[in-house]
Amino acid sequence: MRTWMAAALLTAASIGAGAPAATAMQADSAAGEAEVLAIGQMVSDAFDLDYRTQKDAIRDAFIRIEARAKASGGRFASDPETAMQLRSLQGVGAFYAAQHNDPDYGDVAGQQQEIAWLDETVRMLGPVLEARNGEGEHYEFRGAAGQLFDQGLRFGDPRLPEWSAMRVQANRYRVKAIPDDWFEKVLLAEALYDHGWLTKNQALTDEANRIAATVPEDEMRGSLRRKRDAVAAGEAPYHQPGD
Repeated sequence: MRTWMAAALLTAASIGAGAPAATAMQADSAAGEAEVLAIGQMVSDAFDLDYRTQKDAIRDAFIRIEARAKASGGRFASDPETAMQLRSLQGVGAFYAAQHNDPDYGDVAGQQQEIAWLDETVRMLGPVLEARNGEGEHYEFRGAAGQLFDQGLRFGDPRLPEWSAMRVQANRYRVKAIPDDWFEKVLLAEALYDHGWLTKNQALTDEANRIAATVPEDEMRGSLRRKRDAVAAGEAPYHQPGD
């Protein structure tokens, strides 16, 4: 979750006084790195708060993180690496703001705000993870995409197919990062069953079947078994609105 912090070490290379453009670029780069570090410290400070007694304060801290990273992203847009790190921080801020929001199920306005934060998360983190071959905030990306899939089903959101595809990709990143973890493979198979059914893509269902066939019995989740059996019976592997 904090891979961007390691990449944000400040540099202090000296360049000649006869190169003002290079000097300005160096100053901008250093300022960008300092901003990434400062926002990264805000993230660390937010996680140090006590969830039991300061949940709202944590949410508000991540709202500030999202806002600052977004504003700084425009300021440092000409520096690709800094801009990418700020996109990650913006996505992290939006994700954890949503996680600490917790509207009631019947609070539709609150649920829609949560959807907006989660959608912002996947749109910030998705391109960064793609550019880095899946290295980075894949945990937050997977969490947001999975929650968006559920909310998309509930509200009949037209973005559901896109969110579902992101959920599959997020789980692929997780399996790549933790290849020996059966839990991650199970979650990938579940996402493949859902997306295969949603998009009528038999290749995805076949891939899910292949994964499910390799899962040891003591690693098999009931949810995966139910999805596999439902699809085999010609039924949706997930609950439809109103079920």
